[in-house]
Amino acid sequence: MKEIDIVKVLTEKLKRQRDVSRKEADLIYILERLHETYRCLSGFLGERGNFPIDHYDLSKNENVEFSFVDSFLNPMSRALKEWYETVGDLTAAGLTGNFVATIPVKTLLSKEKEEKDTVYAIKRAAEHLSEEDRTTEAEGEFAEKVHSSADGFLALDFYRYGSSYRFTRYGLASRVEKKSGYVFFLKEMAKKLEREDITPEESDMIYIIMKFIQAMSMFAQPSRNRLLFEGSSSKRLQMQMKRHQKALSLWFEEVYKAASAGRSGNFLYTIPIYGLEGLDDSRRYISETLKLFPEQLILAKFPSKPDLPDMAGVFFDEKRKLMLSMRCNVVREIVRLERYANLLDPNGISCLVEGDGGDFTRICEWYEKKQVIKPFILKIEYLSRRKGIVPVCRFCNTDFIHFIAYDKKDEKIVQRILDMPEERLMLELPPFIREKGLAKLFEESFSVMDMLTMAEFEEDDSWVDIER
Repeated sequence: MKEIDIVKVLTEKLKRQRDVSRKEADLIYILERLHETYRCLSGFLGERGNFPIDHYDLSKNENVEFSFVDSFLNPMSRALKEWYETVGDLTAAGLTGNFVATIPVKTLLSKEKEEKDTVYAIKRAAEHLSEEDRTTEAEGEFAEKVHSSADGFLALDFYRYGSSYRFTRYGLASRVEKKSGYVFFLKEMAKKLEREDITPEESDMIYIIMKFIQAMSMFAQPSRNRLLFEGSSSKRLQMQMKRHQKALSLWFEEVYKAASAGRSGNFLYTIPIYGLEGLDDSRRYISETLKLFPEQLILAKFPSKPDLPDMAGVFFDEKRKLMLSMRCNVVREIVRLERYANLLDPNGISCLVEGDGGDFTRICEWYEKKQVIKPFILKIEYLSRRKGIVPVCRFCNTDFIHFIAYDKKDEKIVQRILDMPEERLMLELPPFIREKGLAKLFEESFSVMDMLTMAEFEEDDSWVDIER
């Protein structure tokens, strides 16, 4: 995944050069906080639609299983662990630099779970900091300088604590009065878009910044503000977020103008298609822009791993061959929806079968005192295994309506199989017997389907033209 690769590349740079740029340090810190957010939101926070990890986070549809723990969270933990171990080696040697600003004062990662080694590496990295780098509180005139330089900081890099300000990461005391930070970057990108498209790298950066602002906005909410900002009120934190949300809305206003003028390009990939909480005025521009484009897709399940774009915010479950992205047009471009026919897959029920495996209690249903395979599942599996009509993919739109895509040349036979009366089919199907297993049940059920389709041949000669 792109975010993991970024951390790995910058870790190698840090090992070679013993520092990174200020922007690169900001990016590492942002990715660390986003990693915390994904970890926490998969556990006890409530805004899971914005930071999905498994199927419960989105449509609460248990038919479509996916998890990005092994393909994203755990690899990111390992990448961050190596980064902070490298930072710890440098601080232990008495060195300082921009890399210090990647160390959070407080982390939400758990010491008891998979990320415990990352937590230890963060703690070790902070143990040998200089007095200036260790500064986490600004008082008096220094506090006023911090406040007046707010645009040079990331969202909630500091927060009000009594009459002073507290920093949420180390190494920020030297940043005061520096005109750098993503508020300036977003304004610069908005001006650039008036003239020309942005680069893929700039598109990635804007999307990552958008997710970070969203994450910090959620941590500023009541009851959550104490997780990172102890002693500061939620109302004050939310007010502090306004300048960052405003800079983001300036960008999305330009995106809307460009899209309305018929322009296309990398700037469109910055648009989130789902989960818009915490984005303030940007939501209106995003929603209006999305109305200009065809239906967006959020999930796609493939028979094998497709060529994935080298972009941030693209998740892939290796085990289930399932892709998720909340970036505009990304999943749709991989699926290439216009090239295929598709059929409705009620609640993604066809995804219950993985090879010959599956939970018979969910694949089967009761009919006339016997358990038989659910007709829709049987028809889809029959088309695939008996007729060779393998789905190109399964996909889901942002309304969580699921579909199966297949070659247009197969539309006639697909429709004939789907039109087969369910009651007649269920009457003939063999009952599920646990000792035989699902594989045997499928084979026996396919034989029934064969007989019924042969009966169709006798009644309608047109079947001859579509039988393979």
